[in-house]
Amino acid sequence: MDVRESNDGLATVFTYERFRAYAVFGRLQRKLEDVTMRDFERGQVQRQGARDFIAGFHCQDPLELTVVRMSNAEASIVGCALVHEKLQQAVRRFIDENGFVSQPPQQPFIHQTRTAITLVETTNYRNCSWIGAMLQVTPDQAWGAARYSNFRMMYLGERQQDAILVAAKRFGLPLGMLANMFS
Repeated sequence: MDVRESNDGLATVFTYERFRAYAVFGRLQRKLEDVTMRDFERGQVQRQGARDFIAGFHCQDPLELTVVRMSNAEASIVGCALVHEKLQQAVRRFIDENGFVSQPPQQPFIHQTRTAITLVETTNYRNCSWIGAMLQVTPDQAWGAARYSNFRMMYLGERQQDAILVAAKRFGLPLGMLANMFS
């Protein structure tokens, strides 16, 4: 599980094989209900103590952005994708359109993000590669379907079965095999 870490001047970039996570720390004065996530399917704002968070999913590439905002306007953006250039463009566009002011990341933010990538995302990526081979689809299709179904459950409140079937259809996974899992 060799997760490489680099910095491109704006974000800390975590890389595992083809998987990329792009993490930016800063401040966001705008409430999450008012942010623009152009070209993204947008989830509902979630609240957890003093922090609010929202996610958006872009199916075409596919990529996901999660924005966290604390009550004191401290904020972060973490994007995940398999196509780094599209991810970088999406994060930069979010920053420009919403007045997000980036700041040098604090070590706890980098550590927490690295830990999540190492423990969760590398396993997810490997599982999607395995599932893609089993279903005879590309790893991109399997990864996109897995991330999109999770997005639909977590941020749109869909039932697991519905979210999986919608995501499978959207990313071209064989529906027959998946439908049998739920019958």
